Parts: sequence; structure tokens; C-alpha cells
Amino acid sequence: MAGAVLALLIAYVIMSWLANAPRRQVAYVLMILILSAVLLVGIVMFVTGRLTTALPLLLSALAGIWRQRWVVRWIARNLLGGGPGSGAAGPATVSTPWLDMILDRRSGALSGRVKQGAFAGRDLGDLSLDDLIALYEDLTRAHGESARLLETFLDREHGAAWRQRTAAGPGAGPGAGAAGAGAGGGGAMTRAEALSILGLPEDADADEVRHAHRRLIRKLHPDQGGSSYLAAKINQAKDYLLAGRH
Repeated sequence: MAGAVLALLIAYVIMSWLANAPRRQVAYVLMILILSAVLLVGIVMFVTGRLTTALPLLLSALAGIWRQRWVVRWIARNLLGGGPGSGAAGPATVSTPWLDMILDRRSGALSGRVKQGAFAGRDLGDLSLDDLIALYEDLTRAHGESARLLETFLDREHGAAWRQRTAAGPGAGPGAGAAGAGAGGGGAMTRAEALSILGLPEDADADEVRHAHRRLIRKLHPDQGGSSYLAAKINQAKDYLLAGRH
């Protein structure tokens, strides 16, 4: 009975992964399994003395591994947890001159840190609602894009109630309060910014870009109660990184 439950659990995990993983990752896993099986059979044949069969299998497996050197990279990134220079994905980060906003890719939790002004160095989660509103009102005058980013945090953490105490108004939707406030909009996106927004390494390929975008947009899409501002930034980052790719 325990064995059957374990088998069902393993099957569920595998099916969930296959449903959400990019096609390229699925292809990687299948290729790893095929090469491993061929190599294992070749080793068994070699140990049992059937050299005429073993040698072609071993050579084929080794040649396949040599041609598909991405196997090592994929294992390092996805199975060994990455590390410095491995290209492991990190949290999604949107930065402005005033704020760093971080989205945990797994939980969807939103956090942030103030970079300048009266609350410089403080985490948004440590500020009271009064402090956050004071910061928001400062940002509507100083930097409209930062104000829109802070709206995202306020909407997620304090709902619509905070708008009743600000110029955003009780009926304003996400992003409306600072729509025309301040100078210094986002401007042209850079590759570094796009990678940071999607939480991707420098060597991310097109499938990884699409997968990161799909996971993030599910958590932040306005239709799901998310942020129109962050959703627009995530879409912009994906479009930038996929421009010119096929």
C-alpha cells in the first residue's frame, strides 16, 4: 500500500513538472535519460565481456554527451542548485532611483527597500501605513515611476483602504494615483534591467525567458488582483529579451 502511494506521489510530481516546465527543459531531461540509458547498457555489456556490442554503445553515448555539452550546464543549474557563475535564476527585481522591489518567484511575496530620502535603507515591510503614505506622497512629487511601484506594494499589503487617505482616491485602480506624477519615467529598458525583472541569468535562453515571464505574470496579472504596473514591466522585459529571437 505504501509503495502504491509513493508511486502515485512520484507520478504526480513528474506530471506537475512536465505541465509547467519549458519544452526545452523537458527535451533536456529526455536527452539525459536516453544518454544515461545507452551509457549504462554499454558499461554492462563491457563488464560482461560483450565488447563488440559494448564499444559502439559507449562511443555513441560519449559522442552524444560531447555534442550536447549543455547537459552539464543544465544539471548544474537545475539539479545542483547553481552557484556563482552557474546561471541560477534569482528573485525578480524592479528598481527605480528610489526603490528596489523584489518578487519571490516561488511564493509571490512582494518586498521592497527604500534607496533614498527620509526612509533610506528601510524595508517597506518595516514601515507603518502612515510612513508608507508619507513616502508615497513624497514620491508622487519626486518620481512618478517610483510612486507607481510603491502603489503595487500598498495595494498588495493594505488593499484599497490606503487610497482613501491619499490623493489616489478611494475609487482609483492600481497605478492611477501617480499616473502623471513626477518626472523621470522608466525610459528605455536595458538588457541588465530586463534580466533583473525576470530574475534570469545572463546566459538565459528564449525558453527560460518565456517560462520566467509565464510564472511571474500569473502572480501579478491585474486580472488576478495583481499590479498593472509590474505586469507591464514584466511584459516589456520579455519583449526586450526575445526581440530578434525565433
